[in-house]
Amino acid sequence: MTSQSPMPIAENVDQPARIAGAIVSIGSIVQLIAAFLPTAIVFDRNADPLVRLQAIASNTTGWMLQAFLFPIAFLIVAVGFGILSKAFPDSRTRNMAVAATAFSVLSLLLWLPISLGRIQLAADIQNVIRLYEPNSSLGISFTTFLPYTLATLLMIALMGVALFWSRLRRVTGASAIALAFLGLSALVVTGDWPPFLSYFFTLIMGIGLVVTRKQTS
Repeated sequence: MTSQSPMPIAENVDQPARIAGAIVSIGSIVQLIAAFLPTAIVFDRNADPLVRLQAIASNTTGWMLQAFLFPIAFLIVAVGFGILSKAFPDSRTRNMAVAATAFSVLSLLLWLPISLGRIQLAADIQNVIRLYEPNSSLGISFTTFLPYTLATLLMIALMGVALFWSRLRRVTGASAIALAFLGLSALVVTGDWPPFLSYFFTLIMGIGLVVTRKQTS
């Protein structure tokens, strides 16, 4: 009686990588949907603050939905990264992927105060408008936003390095490294980074995980 030959390593790692890629893609799409639900002017720092508040009041449904959807989307991406971390064939790159997953979870935790604050703002928007004074805080941006941005870009960079170094997805990994470097450079130079670009970055990574295969050479 002959024993069944084991599944090739490439097949063993490709399946969880593809599943993870699909999950990361779904989470990224939800992030992008959430980002474009509110009226665009509410995120324009150069716009009149009162106009921004009035835009929130005119579309409280979209404002509330994005506040709820973002944490859900971040959780989906974190789950996808967690699954992906198990696909790496060696401990060195696997640990790097686990670190990327930890940054993904951290970005979720850092976003929670933002979502909670935005929910509170929507619930009291009419009073906020009525009592608004020039130069007062709008309750849109929070001190956790910059650490969130940094954690997200480091998440992308670390997973990119792990993908490239392990040869699991070299092109996808190299793309993620380049995009994360672009984001980190912009963050250092300008002190800001549009978060929706990070959602595009993780979507590109997710699609790359789904449509490509492990490089064996």
